[in-house]
Amino acid sequence: MNEMDIKELTKKIKELPTPDFIVQRIIEIANDPEADIDDLHNMIVQSPALTAKILRLANSAYYALPRRVTKLTQAINLLGFKTVRNLALSIFTVENY
Repeated sequence: MNEMDIKELTKKIKELPTPDFIVQRIIEIANDPEADIDDLHNMIVQSPALTAKILRLANSAYYALPRRVTKLTQAINLLGFKTVRNLALSIFTVENY
């Protein structure tokens, strides 16, 4: 996935909601000490909107990376389970309340 693909994907899915069960499972996986990055990745990819938001955060100026993060697993590694969990929870909260 290149930079143009990410921008196009982000534009198209800004308004898609993340289903409740996905957020619930992400929280469970992120809190499970036995879980690995593949477990979290496999749940997140079920929500294109959340995937795009995680990639956008990983590529934000805050992290000031020398090159763009284009893979979800890279973004999860960079952000960490706790940040991904908190992002999913905050997105769910904003969308529903």
